[in-house]
Amino acid sequence: MAGEERGSTALLPRRHRGSATRWAGAVVAGAVLVCTLTAAAAPRPASTVPGAGGFARQPRIHLPAGRVISPQDPLRVMFIGDSVMYVAELGIGAALTATGEVTVADRSIDGFGLSVDTSWRTSLPALIAQVHPDLIIGTWGWDDSCSVDPQIQHPPCALEEPVAYKNELEQAVRLMLAPGNGVSGVIFAQYPLLGPVETKSRTLRRSQNATRTTSQLAWQHIVRSLPAVFPGEVMYLPVGSSVLRNGAFTFWLPPAADPRARPSQWVRVRMTDDVHMCPAGVVRYASALLADLTTMYHLAPASPGWQSGSWTLDSRYQDPRGSCPDDHPPG
Repeated sequence: MAGEERGSTALLPRRHRGSATRWAGAVVAGAVLVCTLTAAAAPRPASTVPGAGGFARQPRIHLPAGRVISPQDPLRVMFIGDSVMYVAELGIGAALTATGEVTVADRSIDGFGLSVDTSWRTSLPALIAQVHPDLIIGTWGWDDSCSVDPQIQHPPCALEEPVAYKNELEQAVRLMLAPGNGVSGVIFAQYPLLGPVETKSRTLRRSQNATRTTSQLAWQHIVRSLPAVFPGEVMYLPVGSSVLRNGAFTFWLPPAADPRARPSQWVRVRMTDDVHMCPAGVVRYASALLADLTTMYHLAPASPGWQSGSWTLDSRYQDPRGSCPDDHPPG
C-alpha cells in the first residue's frame, strides 16, 4: 500500500489503485465481523467528542418500523471507500462492534472511486446481496479531480464536471438504495483534509496545494448536497475535524485526555504521506462516528479498551515501514 503520486505534478499522493476486478473479487471474500462485547462504559455526550454532532439539521435515516437494534438483531454496517477508509475501518469497526449491537463488513479497497473502478454498477449490488447491510458508510477521494491523474478511466469528476459527477453519484446512491435490497440508508463520512504538498518550488507548491484543497472541497460540496436529494435515506457526517487542529491539517495532536499537554507529549495522528491516519487519528475519527451513530440509533455504550485493541498493530499502519513513527512535533 505504498503511497504514490497522482500524475506528473505529484499532486495528491494516495495508496495503490484498486482494480475493478479486485473490487469485484471482494464480493466473494471475507465474512462479516461480529462482536458481542459486554457494554460497560458510559458514553460521552456527542457534543464533547471532537468532530461529532454535525448532522443536527439533516433528516435522520430510519430503520424499518418496529426494528429494535440488539445483540440478537444487530445493526449491519458495510464500509466502502478507498485506502483512507481501508485504513480507518479497523478502528471504526472496533468502536462499533464494541457496543455489542453492531456487525461490520469491510468492502473498501485501495484506489476506489466511481471514476476509477468502472465495475461499481454491478459490484455494488453484488456486495449488498452478500452482506445485507442496514447502512452503508463510505468515503473516498479519487473522484475529486480527474485532470491531475491521466490514469482516471471514467470521468466525470467533482472539480471539472460537478453537474455530471453529481448525477453519477446520485445513480450510485440509487443503486445502493434499490427497493428490496434491505439498505435503509447511506452515510458519507467526511474525507479527512489532506496535508500539504512538498516540492522544492514554492510557486509550484502553492499552486498544487490550492488545487488539492479546491478539488477535495468540490467532492465534499457535492456529497453534502445529497441529504437534500435523498431526505431520510442519505446523511453526511462532518467528522473530519476530529483529526484537525484549529481547522488545519496536522501530523500530531495532544492526547484526547489531556488537550493542554506539552508538544513533547502529543501523538501522531496522520501518516508521513500526508493522507492516511495513524491509529491515534483513527481513534478520534472512529469516536466521532461512534458518537453520531449512538445518538441516531441509541446504541449501547461501547466496551472500554477498543481504542487500544490489536487492530492498532495491523501492518497497514506501517506500510511502508515508518509511516506512523512514535514521534512528536519538532521543537
